[in-house]
This record gives sequence, structure tokens and C-alpha cells, in this order.
Amino acid sequence: WLNYVPVANLQNSPGVGPDYYLWALQIAGLGTTLSAINMVTTIIKMRAPGMTMMKMPVFCWTALCSQVLAVAIFPALTGAFALLMLDRYAGTNFFTNDMGGSPMMYWNLVWLHHFFTMGSGASVNSFFGIATMVISIPTGAKIFNWLFTMYRGEIRFELPMRWVIAFMLTFVVGGMTGVLLAVPPADFVLHNSLFLVAHFHNVIIGGVVFGLFAGIEYWFPKAFGFRLDPFWGKVHFWGWVIGYWVAWTPIYIVGLMGTTRRMRYLEDPSLQPWFMIAAVGAVIILIGILGFVIQIAVSIKNREKLRDTTGDPWNGRTLEWSTSSPPPAYNFAFTPIVHDLDAWYDMKSRGYQRPRGGFRPIHMPRNTGIGVILAIGHTFNYKRDYYVPVGEVERFEGERNRLAAAEA
Repeated sequence: WLNYVPVANLQNSPGVGPDYYLWALQIAGLGTTLSAINMVTTIIKMRAPGMTMMKMPVFCWTALCSQVLAVAIFPALTGAFALLMLDRYAGTNFFTNDMGGSPMMYWNLVWLHHFFTMGSGASVNSFFGIATMVISIPTGAKIFNWLFTMYRGEIRFELPMRWVIAFMLTFVVGGMTGVLLAVPPADFVLHNSLFLVAHFHNVIIGGVVFGLFAGIEYWFPKAFGFRLDPFWGKVHFWGWVIGYWVAWTPIYIVGLMGTTRRMRYLEDPSLQPWFMIAAVGAVIILIGILGFVIQIAVSIKNREKLRDTTGDPWNGRTLEWSTSSPPPAYNFAFTPIVHDLDAWYDMKSRGYQRPRGGFRPIHMPRNTGIGVILAIGHTFNYKRDYYVPVGEVERFEGERNRLAAAEA
């Protein structure tokens, strides 16, 4: 699924699968790069009056940093894909074993995935092992930052906070196993084992899925104007958290026992109980997924009962919570002026009252349906292809044969 060479080379994959992969990611990479430039420019040039860089919310900082990384990284990814496309279409040798090419260069340009196991030597392994471990320093700083933020705070264990705590616990375990894999001798042993699979899902589920659910629970009232049902939200939460640990802890164990990944069968039948426990965990996760679906359905059904009329259901501290839920198309009736790090909390402390008059026209870009119209028109455009007449084919091929015979 990472489109590795030499598997992705034309000789080994003559079908269209890698081509669709490359073109799709090229287009997606271009869109991501342009969106990142847009985000960076917007954050730098269009902040509210008084909002210096140091007064920006943490969310804006994380968005800025991630988009700067996207601007720096995606062109390199796009370039690597372009070189692989040249190998497939133009017969070049960037990622082959011929004429000075090297399949390993593709790994260097793109993934650096399990770099230690390719046999580059002790010095290279030491460098990348140390570099990988250094990543844990800012990651650990983030964890302690969140812990100190919560320390002695008035915490309300609403669903967003529960998801955040579950994310922190799961992500820390995934990070510690990642540091273990950053040790070259350990990676030689654990590479291609189910321990690696468990670590990967530990980071992805704990760091992405749990964080995503925290964001959904937190931002749903602002986006749609009503909160999500808390009972089914708890079913969703506990199903995912309990199911995750029941499912993936056995995978860590069998990975340490030497079980390799990507196998259709078990070499050691005595390991079967561990996989049965993991299957039970998967069923519990399924219960959590069903709980989420039911939560959405019940919340929509009871949306009047769950409606947020304040625009600030969590007693927020940043400016977006000063608007109604859902916010109007223009966001703010007046451009807010920022005086403090937590702008909305500062405004509430000063006794802020919503404006009741003095409004002015707000300049907005017009909505256009041109893109949708073009897409629909193309869908019902049945004159997108045609047949070349047999006579034209015969004439062209006959002329070619005649010229070839004349030269012979």
C-alpha cells in the first residue's frame, strides 16, 4: 500500500494499479500543497486586530506548523512520484538496479520505512536511530504540556475530555513502543513482526482516531447547532477504548514471541488463544462503532432537546465560541479586537454583550454552482467517445505498410 519499488516498477506491475495510485496522489498532493499555502498565508496575513502570533490559539499554531510541514514535504513526495512515473512511462532508471539507479533511493525520498533493516551499516543505523529517538523529545513535551494544563484544573469529564485522556494514554504507549523500534538491534528482531503492526495501530488509533472522535464531540455543537447524545456517546467511547486494548494487547504479545505479519496461517497453534482474545476485542470495537452510528441518529432525532442556544456549550476561551451555533456565513458581525491570549474568556470577563445595532454590510464572495453544473453536465454527456471507422484504420495501416515495403 506504500507503492514500494521494485514492486511498483513497470516490469513487476505492468497493470494500471500503480498508475492510478501515482496520478491520484499527485493530484491530492497538489491540492494539499495549495491548501497548505492558503492556510499559512491566511494565518500570517489575516489575523484579527490585536492577535499577535503569541496570542493565537494553540489550535491555530498546530494548524500553522502542520501546514508549513505540508508545504515542505509534499513537493518532495510529488517529486519522488514524478521520478517513478518517468521510470514507468519514459524508461528512465531512477529506481531500478540498472544504469546507476537504486530502488533504495525511493525509500530515502519518500518513507524511510524501517531504514535499519536494509543493511546500510552501523554508522547510518546509529544516525537514524538517534534521529528517530529525538522525535520523542517534543512528543514527550506535548504530553507533559497537556498533563500540566490539566493539573489542578477544574476538569469536567465530558465526552471530549474522555476522548482526550484515552488518546493520551494510548498514544504514550504507542510512542514508547516506537522508541523501542528506533533501537536498530531491536528493530532487526521486531521488524516484520506483529509487534510492529500493534505499534502502528497504537499510534494511528490512539493518535488519530481517538483525537478525531474528541474533535467530533467537541466541534459538533458548533457545526450543527446541537450536541451529541451523551448516553450513546459513552457506549461509543467505552466500546472503542476497551475493545482497543483487548484487541491489540495480544498482538503485542505474539509479536514479541516472533509471529510475523502478513501470514494467512499460524506456524504455532499454541498462539491461537491470543488471536481469539484479539477477535473478542474487535467485536467490542464493533459495538463502539455501532454506538457512534446510533448516537448520530438519536442526536438528529432529539436535536431540539439537545440544541445549543448559547453558542458556547463548553465555556470556551477562544473567539469561535462567541458566535452562534451553527455560525452564520459571515462568522462575526463585527471584527473582534483581541486584547488577551484567551480572547473570548477575556471578553466574557469584561462583561461582553452581543451587539444589537450599528451593523454594516459585510463583503462576502459569491457562491457559485459552476463546478457542480460542469460535473453534472459531464455525467450526462454521452458523446465522450467515438469509433474510428474501419476504412480509416485500413487506409492508415495500408499506407504504413506501403512505406515499410518501399524502404525494405
